[in-house]
Amino acid sequence: MIEAERDVLSKFLRDLQQTRLPTQDEQAAGMVAETLKTHPQGAYLLALRCVLLEKQLAAAQSSDSHSVESFLQMSEHDWRVNAQPLRQPFIAGNNSGNKNIPTHLLMEEKAINFLGNNAMAVWAFILAVTAAVVYFKRA
Repeated sequence: MIEAERDVLSKFLRDLQQTRLPTQDEQAAGMVAETLKTHPQGAYLLALRCVLLEKQLAAAQSSDSHSVESFLQMSEHDWRVNAQPLRQPFIAGNNSGNKNIPTHLLMEEKAINFLGNNAMAVWAFILAVTAAVVYFKRA
């Protein structure tokens, strides 16, 4: 981050700290809090988005083009280009069975979860198939 970017961010954060709301919508506040709780970079992205929008607003009002800095390198067209659903962590050795596997897990994660939860059965199957192959190879 360069000095000019630090100044812009510091001003934004200072203004944010000094802002007081007369009322607050509890449902909206809950939704924002839940999103920030589940997205580790949520607060950073919100601050970045607000600073970028303020920069675009100032540029539109003044019709003055500024050079793009490294912290503020995203444009409005770049904002959701790389957006992907956030994957939640999983526990491969969870003994609770398939009923507790979240639906958002990738197939690889579901397979690892299955192997972790059914290791004894998997090894028994592998040994049975190996024994069958050895038996029929000899015959």
